[in-house]
Amino acid sequence: MKLLNDFFTINSSAENGNELIYNIHLNKEHFIYAAHFPGNPITPGVCIMQMVQELIEQHLNAKLQLKTLNNIKYMSVISPVTDADISIGASYTQNDGTVKIKGVIKNESAIFTKYSATYIKL
Repeated sequence: MKLLNDFFTINSSAENGNELIYNIHLNKEHFIYAAHFPGNPITPGVCIMQMVQELIEQHLNAKLQLKTLNNIKYMSVISPVTDADISIGASYTQNDGTVKIKGVIKNESAIFTKYSATYIKL
């Protein structure tokens, strides 16, 4: 299930070589939040990583498949009510059909997630 332009939208993006920053907006009315959790919505970890993948796929204009989630630290929950506008930062390298990504998801007052992953280019 694609999340871009439904679960979240891109407000702005910036690129500096292999470093990307996407400022996004979470749709607090999305049906996922009705189940996770009613009255106290938080962004599921799997959705966080799906957003990262979709943004990198869009940037590289290539389909990716997760090979390894090398490291992920959920440091704070992301609520679409109080934290609807967040920044997804990523630096990436490409080598022999793989893409390695490392980044941070945050806003001006909190770091939510730190991650590193390896994807296979399809």
